[in-house]
Amino acid sequence: MARVTVRMSPDAEQELAAIYLESSDPQSIVRASYEIDELLRLDPETKGTEANSATIDDETAEVLLQRTGTIPQGLRSFPFGPLEVFFTADEADGMAIVWLLRRRR
Repeated sequence: MARVTVRMSPDAEQELAAIYLESSDPQSIVRASYEIDELLRLDPETKGTEANSATIDDETAEVLLQRTGTIPQGLRSFPFGPLEVFFTADEADGMAIVWLLRRRR
């Protein structure tokens, strides 16, 4: 089992804050965010499903392209509770990065 540090991009942090402020149940957003962080700390490459240009919607692809210039290699989608995160993980570097966070559709 590999433990990693989970980091959110500044854009993902802003998305989380906006979702929290707009939510009718902000505590559910706090709980889901905390749980996602905890779950991604341990073996993140086993969480969620692979997300690539063939599996993500156009809106998600456009946002990621604007932020990173590409759809990151190894991108994964992880829905949990009211949230969904798109992240990459590199256990060799000990880091998981959340690139996009949104309310689950």
